[in-house]
Amino acid sequence: MNELKLNTPLRTDEIDFRIQSINKGGYATILAYKDARVDINRLNAVCGLYGWQRAHSRDNHNCTVSIWDKENKHWVSREDTGTESNTEQQKGLASDSFKRACFNFGIGIELYDYPVIQVKLEGGGDKPNGCEWFLNPNKKDKFGNPSPQA
Repeated sequence: MNELKLNTPLRTDEIDFRIQSINKGGYATILAYKDARVDINRLNAVCGLYGWQRAHSRDNHNCTVSIWDKENKHWVSREDTGTESNTEQQKGLASDSFKRACFNFGIGIELYDYPVIQVKLEGGGDKPNGCEWFLNPNKKDKFGNPSPQA
């Protein structure tokens, strides 16, 4: 097991961004995040396909990720809890708890050090132009994704 590789900073193509919130002044707060596939790929690359495992408990609220320590011949585990997503609640809950458990091994931990990103939206106010999808729970974006407010 190579711990230095687990916490190697993510490549730019492994980081995604989304609108976290829009305030009444017409600014969008942008959140940098990692996808669960990033964690799976990193664990496979560093630990091998059979050198790690994950287990969910409490109806997917908690996830325990374990890595096999070849030198000491035992599992090293980290556990964390997640929250439901706005679209697929159970899948989002399992994914979030998994990603948070992987943060405890250092995968993508640098995302917490990113500065707050705010963008002034055209039109300002609490209903800026082009944000109808984000603000209206009944709307979908051009890809068919529901609003985070749904």
